[in-house]
Amino acid sequence: MIYFEKLFTKEECEKIISYAIDEKKEFSNLIDLEHSNQKILENNRMIGDNTSYSIYLIMNTKETEWIFDKILFWFSNKSGIKIHSDKFKLDKCMLLNYSVGDRFQKHLDISEGFEERRWNLGIQLNDDYKGGDYICYDKDENEIILPKDTGTAIAYHISIPHEIKKIEDGNRWSMVLSIPSTFINEKKSVI
Repeated sequence: MIYFEKLFTKEECEKIISYAIDEKKEFSNLIDLEHSNQKILENNRMIGDNTSYSIYLIMNTKETEWIFDKILFWFSNKSGIKIHSDKFKLDKCMLLNYSVGDRFQKHLDISEGFEERRWNLGIQLNDDYKGGDYICYDKDENEIILPKDTGTAIAYHISIPHEIKKIEDGNRWSMVLSIPSTFINEKKSVI
């Protein structure tokens, strides 16, 4: 299941992007570089096979918690999945910036070292670029092109293949966070 809805205003999205510029922090613990073909370069650049983008962190602080609260509340209401925000707090999220020629190859977010991941949540922070389509794939490998509208929140299970197509003009900004299994009630089969 893929959920999306325009949730954030343009002004809120601009505020989120401004945190990226102020909050340049260590992010290697978010990406499994040992089991990945990606490399961290200077100036927050990630490079890999058919993958390139810049990455920043936003820490969950008093100043930024409104972002986390808003998207998690939306996700819980949209999906019907209860989030244990009373027990746990997501401490950070990633801001991704794709410039001309950048892309993120088709992949799954199921990887060694990140077995706890369950859902990806994101916010489309701008729409003034060309290319850069955010595509998910259904079980028959049909493309589902997600909206580019500024402020659109997106959520999908990590088992859904997805990619960002190559940027042809401009810069694409998005916020991404992962919901781990410890934050949600998962139905487990006894069979």
